[in-house]
Amino acid sequence: MKQNTVITILMALALMLTACIAEKTDVVNSSNIQQNVTGKIDKNNPDSMNYKINKATYTNNIFSYFTKDSLGISISFPHVYGDHLEFEFKYQDIVNNIKAENEVWRDFTSLVQQPKTEVKENLNDPKKNGLEIIENQSFEVELEKWGKVKFVTATLAANPFPKLVFFLTDDKGTVLYSFSDFVEYPGWLLSEARAVAFRDVNKDGLKDIIIIADYMSGVGKNGAIPFHHSKIYFQKEKRFVCIPELDEKINAGQQNESIDTLINFVAGKVEGYELVKKTINFSTFDVNKKYFNDAKGFTELKLKLPRLDGSYDGIPEINKYFVGKEKFFYNELPLDSLKETNIKVEGEKDNWYRSADYKLEAVFGNIISVSANLNGGAGGVGWAGIEGDSFDLNTGKKLSLKDIFKVNKDEYMDFIYDYVSKKIMNEINSNKQAGYGSCYMFDDAYTGDGYKSIRNFDPNNFYLSKNSLVVFYPKYALAAGAAGPQKFEIPYESISDMLDFDVNTVNKVADY
Repeated sequence: MKQNTVITILMALALMLTACIAEKTDVVNSSNIQQNVTGKIDKNNPDSMNYKINKATYTNNIFSYFTKDSLGISISFPHVYGDHLEFEFKYQDIVNNIKAENEVWRDFTSLVQQPKTEVKENLNDPKKNGLEIIENQSFEVELEKWGKVKFVTATLAANPFPKLVFFLTDDKGTVLYSFSDFVEYPGWLLSEARAVAFRDVNKDGLKDIIIIADYMSGVGKNGAIPFHHSKIYFQKEKRFVCIPELDEKINAGQQNESIDTLINFVAGKVEGYELVKKTINFSTFDVNKKYFNDAKGFTELKLKLPRLDGSYDGIPEINKYFVGKEKFFYNELPLDSLKETNIKVEGEKDNWYRSADYKLEAVFGNIISVSANLNGGAGGVGWAGIEGDSFDLNTGKKLSLKDIFKVNKDEYMDFIYDYVSKKIMNEINSNKQAGYGSCYMFDDAYTGDGYKSIRNFDPNNFYLSKNSLVVFYPKYALAAGAAGPQKFEIPYESISDMLDFDVNTVNKVADY
């Protein structure tokens, strides 16, 4: 291939990629990327990029996905150039073009810096703001994520009593960060800010801030006797977070007499808490595309694919998997048949389509499971089907049956085969008693074709619902096509002792 042809193709790709990213995903600004390229194009020159793009015939299918360090783009391209081109752009190379306001970047905190809590007032004039700085509990300190700053302890005028507040400021007194409330009870009267310390409590290499103060409740016979109250602010990126359960144990157990007492008490206990509660939200995005033949007939792709967001590390990898599903279903479209018949058909209306409608089934701890109803056709019998996918939210790994069971394969597969066989035989016997024939392609689930068909099971064909393990067989595997795919729901109570996860930890999820 000549060098100028290669350059032309690469320049074409640059335009297509940036246009796709800007138009389809709206996650980066494409103008800066394209400006230097498009400025050199001569539309009237047969050797120029625009001319060749307009003359070329290619399938305009663009798929994007996210990895831990790259934005991936896959493009269908003319067969002569290899059918398909795929690129991954390092986030660090496109960081200036990222549209940070788009929620898709929420999981990439190293790229889109989380906003720090800012207060416009300058503490060089604190009384103007109703503040009284407590100088003996304010310190200059170097924090790993902030550099050299001043930690300021102050009281703020409030009703009914002044409240204790804390800030990080620069050397000019400008507030860089305002800490969350130290006390949730406005009726407590501050007696004294006793101690502030900077220690790496949870051994993550970042100094945390420990604060102890004395208060009076004003209630009962001991209402005027000061008591200790403490809180640990854990440094996390450019913010500080607390563990309310841990603070409550420290204060309720009166393990806050001094900094050392507190540190000794929490030693070995912090690891049992998550500094940032992990979250998971489920939604779907639509893919609706049409592909035409010369007779202006078309087949269409109609997908509702999952999109996750939240704080689990495996979410980008899972989202990448489902973005890739668009390409998977595209490859299942009857494009060749559409071109060969060359008749005018109208997609789903004439059964020329492929569809997938995903929904969330359940989340158990760090395991998420989804299912999909599949359909489609090429003008004839429909392609009804089921799909199930389960993942580890921490790693993004797609799970198989061996990952959810703690017993060996023979034990759990024998249980599944036995459960399915019993269900089928019950249905066959019930139909025969009612005067009907077998609703399956066999009369006995324990011998001959029945035995073989049930054991011809794909171990990927399962998902986890809230109440049961669901296994399924594709259309025609066990019964006539009119019956569609067959699924069997195995209640968790019958297999809980074999499972490698706690079925009682089903999570609430946004859009559940």
